[in-house]
Amino acid sequence: MKKSVLTVLLYLGFVFVLPGQNVSEGIRLYNEKKMEEAKRTFSAVSKGSPGYAESLYYLGKIHADQNNISEAQGFMEKAVKEEPQNAGYYFALGLIYSQRAMQGSTLTQAIYAGKIRSTFEKVVELDNNNLQARWFLFGFYARAPKAMGGDMNKAKRMANEIRQIHSAEGSRAWGQIYQLEENTVEAERALKRAVSLSPDSLANHIALGNFYNSTQKYDLAMSVFENALKRFPVNRNLLYQFGRTASLSGEKPDEGLKTIRQYIDTAPDKNHSTLAAAYYHMGQIEQKRGNISLAKRQYEAALMVNPDHKASKDALSSL
Repeated sequence: MKKSVLTVLLYLGFVFVLPGQNVSEGIRLYNEKKMEEAKRTFSAVSKGSPGYAESLYYLGKIHADQNNISEAQGFMEKAVKEEPQNAGYYFALGLIYSQRAMQGSTLTQAIYAGKIRSTFEKVVELDNNNLQARWFLFGFYARAPKAMGGDMNKAKRMANEIRQIHSAEGSRAWGQIYQLEENTVEAERALKRAVSLSPDSLANHIALGNFYNSTQKYDLAMSVFENALKRFPVNRNLLYQFGRTASLSGEKPDEGLKTIRQYIDTAPDKNHSTLAAAYYHMGQIEQKRGNISLAKRQYEAALMVNPDHKASKDALSSL
């Protein structure tokens, strides 16, 4: 009796994996941060099979995580084409377009401005309650040059739409609009209202604290960040903001140095260029205390991680 083809294949060691199983396995590998294995698994999903669009989406995410933005864009655009009604795919594509703009020249930013706007507008069209997409659109309308699609009236409409979904976040959006319009009285009122409505929102505390810093009310900024640290004691952003406020004001230097050091010590990459600002603020604190040699050391540390950090260059040359 002839053996069946299936029996022969199994005898030879062939293993059959259904497309859906491939995608599930790829997601498991992705969540375990086994990126190269996940990449190979997703790449094995063929066009037209179940899960193909999802495999493209994850391939886009993997390349974005690895800062291969051009490749990420290609995969995510294909995912959107495969499932044009999937708001999550459009949102991920909008993030990739934003990365391309941030990493590119002024011309590149101009080219991608329209793509960013239209992509997040599509997310809102498909998912009316998507707050993240609305925040991206709000920021774009409020801060982009008019030539690239910036429009304060649209920003205000978006702030109202955000407020309809989430009152506290809407107040924060309006606080930012008032800041841009230099209406500090209304800005403070709106940002304080956001904190009172949603005290467990880290973003609200940071927005209010940074508003006080921008108006040089450093004692109030310090108070906001101190209270926030009681709620979020290990949040790196808050640690940095408190230290930055100490740097700007010259107040509570010991506490400021301590929080910035915590911020640096908990960084995943101790040599990342973004740490330059932290070393700079430590230098500022030391300089305001008259510790010039220690200040110099911090500015030099800033330039070690980011040789182009202008503030540290300027501070060092002025000593």
